[in-house]
Amino acid sequence: MTTGNFPFFGASESPDDNRIVFSSGLRLYEIAARGGEPKLVFEPDESDESRFALTPYFMPVGAGSEGLVYTGSTGPADYRVGLLDLRTGERRELTAGRGPVY
Repeated sequence: MTTGNFPFFGASESPDDNRIVFSSGLRLYEIAARGGEPKLVFEPDESDESRFALTPYFMPVGAGSEGLVYTGSTGPADYRVGLLDLRTGERRELTAGRGPVY
């Protein structure tokens, strides 16, 4: 898989230092810290309110699961903070705003 020639909008290293999640274009990808092929972990669709995901940061979501907090938006003036559970793929909006850091 290739991420193409899309803009880079941020990355985060997992707490165990084994993985990196980064944003490219409209999507989030995960890759082993030692390299390899990126795996798609977030891709908006027509039913999704977030049209892109930026500035991902790892954070715990409970019961040993990891998540990503990120900025999502439907346009240049409508930013929201979202949470993606990496185990289940569940996404939810947390609050208005952008640039979350855990």
